Amino acid sequence: MITDRLNNPLIWAAFLGVFFVCCSANTHAEKAIKWLEMDAPPYHIQQGETKNQGVVDKITNLLQQYMPDYQHSERVMNLPRVVEVMRVGQNVCHGSLYRTPEREGIAYFSAVPSTMFPPVGITIRQEDFDRFGKKSHVSIKRILSDRIFRGGISTGRSYGKVLDELLSEFDQTARLERRSGDDIYRGLINMLILGRVDYVLGSPMESGYVRHSLGNKWHVVNLMVDEHSTYDFGYVACSKTEWGKQVMGDINRLLLQLRPLDIYKAFFTQWLDELSQSSFEKAYQQQFLTRGLSVKP
Repeated sequence: MITDRLNNPLIWAAFLGVFFVCCSANTHAEKAIKWLEMDAPPYHIQQGETKNQGVVDKITNLLQQYMPDYQHSERVMNLPRVVEVMRVGQNVCHGSLYRTPEREGIAYFSAVPSTMFPPVGITIRQEDFDRFGKKSHVSIKRILSDRIFRGGISTGRSYGKVLDELLSEFDQTARLERRSGDDIYRGLINMLILGRVDYVLGSPMESGYVRHSLGNKWHVVNLMVDEHSTYDFGYVACSKTEWGKQVMGDINRLLLQLRPLDIYKAFFTQWLDELSQSSFEKAYQQQFLTRGLSVKP
């Protein structure tokens, strides 16, 4: 009889055992975060003596330390794959993604930014600082139109709408060396050091990473360009699921607590030269730390 089976203590014990195992598994899944990473130094560094010391690497590690109730793991994949994994609803997060309308449809973003990156500028040899006007900023339009200067750029790379349009406008007249292939930016910096170009278009953090990897024996400085002086902000992103919504609540509270700390700011400034650090720290206080402060922890 069915009633007799239900009264059997052994059957009840087996049922309860399965029930608690299932509950435990579900709880474990809810308290686990798989952090997605990329191979994009100095934001994510996957090899060498500075492995896992990239800007986003350190931010992710800090969040993990302050979220001991969760079990954390990491997985490396390229950006299109990151977006696709979030699109299918896997329980994953990334430490810093740019917000776009498309991504907001598949991910929850932190209420305040987790990262702030200097705008693309030009990297020059320190001894050429006077030659470029003795200022921390320069007009890239003037530089492109002056055939005295030879520039280095990456083939196929977008430098943002404004700079891309200027590069297109001066494509036939500016003295530009284009580089393609593996490790493009490092190759451009080598050209700069050897005197084959006078400036390289890129991020101050990128040049800082290359300089560090070369042993800091080459002295270069970064100049902001007047036509593109806006800092870029990245946000923690988690899959747009009920799980992601709950996790993001914890992340938002932590970011509000951690971002004002000196250790957090140092994640960025470690890759900047002294000239870039000054303008970055000002923007950090005035733009980064004030963005999203209407959010309550």
